[in-house]
Amino acid sequence: MIIGSYTVSKKQLISLIIVIILLISLPLTLYLVKTRQIFKPRATGNTPEAAFQFTDSSGSPLPRTGNTITTNSQNIKIQLTDPEALTQP
Repeated sequence: MIIGSYTVSKKQLISLIIVIILLISLPLTLYLVKTRQIFKPRATGNTPEAAFQFTDSSGSPLPRTGNTITTNSQNIKIQLTDPEALTQP
């Protein structure tokens, strides 16, 4: 095959096409990986801890400090308020 003033064999042409595909796909892949990492933390903003509501026997919410809930009550109600927060990575 003749391209311009160059004679190129079929094997060279296939190699050239593969190199061009690789040169295009590498920056595209890097862009997509970077974009995925940017949006991943903003998917829901909910944490698994926020999926539950803890209340005492009177229905008052129990105070939470970080991931710790402290109470003297022996009657605690746990309600699942956001099931989708549990399925997020």
